[in-house]
Amino acid sequence: MKVHVRVAPMPSVSPARILFCESNTDGTVGGSHFCLLHLIQGLDRRRFTPIAVFYEEHSLFARFSAACDTRVIAPLRPRPSTTRGAAAALLRRIVNAGKFVQRVGFCIGFLKRERIDLLHLNNSITRHHDWMFAAVITRTPMLTHERGINPRYSATSRWMAARLGAVVAVSHWVANHMRAQGVPAARLVVHYDGLEPDAVVVRSSADAIRREWNIPAAAPVIGIVGNVREWKGQEVVARALAQVVRAVPEVVCLFVGAVTPEDRPYEARVRQVLAEGGVSGHARFTGYRSNVADFVNTMQVLVHASVIPEPFGMVALEGMALRKPVVATASGGVAEIVTSDTGMTYPAGDAAALAERIVALLGAPELAETMGNAGYRRLTTVFRQDHYVAAIVRIYEALLSRVSGEQR
Repeated sequence: MKVHVRVAPMPSVSPARILFCESNTDGTVGGSHFCLLHLIQGLDRRRFTPIAVFYEEHSLFARFSAACDTRVIAPLRPRPSTTRGAAAALLRRIVNAGKFVQRVGFCIGFLKRERIDLLHLNNSITRHHDWMFAAVITRTPMLTHERGINPRYSATSRWMAARLGAVVAVSHWVANHMRAQGVPAARLVVHYDGLEPDAVVVRSSADAIRREWNIPAAAPVIGIVGNVREWKGQEVVARALAQVVRAVPEVVCLFVGAVTPEDRPYEARVRQVLAEGGVSGHARFTGYRSNVADFVNTMQVLVHASVIPEPFGMVALEGMALRKPVVATASGGVAEIVTSDTGMTYPAGDAAALAERIVALLGAPELAETMGNAGYRRLTTVFRQDHYVAAIVRIYEALLSRVSGEQR
């Protein structure tokens, strides 16, 4: 006997409007941008309508625009003062306070005008305070990612942390550091950023990259990916390269990443280190490249060299997606990504140790291949993008249902 069960239709509910804010203001693109893009792309449009705002256009702007409503908002910044002394310092504080009030007013207007149901801040509790105050005033539920390891958290940041619906730390290292700095832990959760291997697409072959950058066909290739900045450790890689060349004379190192005007002196220092080591001819500085996967695909070893703890390390995941062994610093969130099965670690800043591990992998291609394959498996189990998106969506649902319950 068949039993027919009539299911009542679900009531029509409009998708929740979620505003995503990225705080970077210099136009460069980092891991936070890619993580945000992947999250937005993974959201169910039947349930959520994402809106992304930036302070500057950037190289990923077109991809964000294809994924959601994407806008540029001009930041209201205090004018720099050319005067000195106590009176000038007081004046600057007054001006800055006035500008902050203006920004909060702008944010309040935006939240109301765009009928924002949930605010998701992409960077840190130390940033976006204008948006946070606006959300408190308008009673808009909010959460933030914490993607940084900050030496201190101000009283304002700690106060805000207690009023956020959630603070999503990108690694246990970040979460433990925040607790040690006195950040309220009640809203603190840890969710690793995710990456789907299929999202890392190689468009130009390794042979094509070698021809473009004048790399001999048989030359082993190593490389580091990231904006050229002092804390990213390109200088450590330059010092290590001089030692690697002595063991592997044909090796070439790719330095893949943008350089801002402020970081030009550091880039010059890295180049000087290469020159002093007699290995300038073994280095290639590519600048910003939209096809990072093509360069990683060309490498036999991917290097992560940050001299201060990295909060996470999305580049390591990209290397794992392309089955590359990763040599990384043994600190920060990246130490939660790279294991002894998937690569090697070394003490941050230790160029000799870095060189030793690179030489070991270049001299053992079978071991490098085994580690690369293990890295791919680890990526597809521990760092799956769909698991990450599902975890963030659960936070959204909890915050939105809480507001709905309060309104009933």
